[in-house]
Amino acid sequence: MKVLAIIVLIIIFPLFFLAIFGLSVKQTVQKPEFIKKELVEQNAYEKINRNLPEIVSLLGENKDSGEPPILTNAEVGLLLQQTLTADALKQNTEMFLDGTSGKQSSSATQTQVTYNINKLIEVKYNALPVCTSQVETGDMSCRPPGVTFEQVLAQLPTQGNNPLFSAGNTSETINLESPENPQPQSAPGLSSFSTIGKFTNMTYILTFIILLIIYFLARGYAGSWLGSGKVFGVFLAVLSVLSLLLNILLSLFTKPLVNAISGFASKAPSLKKELVIPLLNNIFSKVSQMTNKISIVSASIGVVLFIVFFIITRRKKKNQPVLAET
Repeated sequence: MKVLAIIVLIIIFPLFFLAIFGLSVKQTVQKPEFIKKELVEQNAYEKINRNLPEIVSLLGENKDSGEPPILTNAEVGLLLQQTLTADALKQNTEMFLDGTSGKQSSSATQTQVTYNINKLIEVKYNALPVCTSQVETGDMSCRPPGVTFEQVLAQLPTQGNNPLFSAGNTSETINLESPENPQPQSAPGLSSFSTIGKFTNMTYILTFIILLIIYFLARGYAGSWLGSGKVFGVFLAVLSVLSLLLNILLSLFTKPLVNAISGFASKAPSLKKELVIPLLNNIFSKVSQMTNKISIVSASIGVVLFIVFFIITRRKKKNQPVLAET
């Protein structure tokens, strides 16, 4: 039975480490406050805003019609850079992480984007030369004489459905401030559709099952319920120390792992260098530190259990002769 208990203990070690790792992820990445703090410490919002032109440049220019686009990627990037400020990005990201959405704030941001796009198109439209002859519909090489930008927008068939072509937003001043506080609405949080979230939701159940298995293995190894407490402490301490050593070993592969994950941002080298790699390195480091901490606490609990049940066992053995004589 003792040999069988050791064999099963070795087999379930990966699950034990997985449970500890899951707890560390649950205490770090799965907490919105942790993500918020990491983004702020890395100046993520300022870096994203600064690199918006680079991000937009990843989109190919629409050249299907054979004519230059109304707005180039460079112009769209600068426009978004002016509209999606660091504060706006921070506010919307934190609402997303909290699982809420501010209707008023989102509406104001969309309205500002619409207004800025329309104003930019209006400037380009007014800069076009006046047409000297009848032009085909959709030709943006010149503007019809006497036709204003608002009149062009009003004639667009998609005006009612596309907020980017709303004539009402081109001539009126946009008021982004309101005395009322944004009303929070229910929205899917980060963990509701995250693969990591689905995994860590089972962490506590997995931990409980693993500890239960270890206890019954300790019972079989000790041969008695009293002795099982001491053996359980030993098993727990040994598995925890092994988990600590394994985590230290895995931390040596953090750099290549981060480089592999950050490959999605290879086409945006500035953003990758300034934000993606430092952010991932910091998060992986914090998760590894939490895993080490949980492993040390678990090992300490195992040592304490061993000492407590060792003392109880010794005292019981000492009292047995006295009870027998009595």
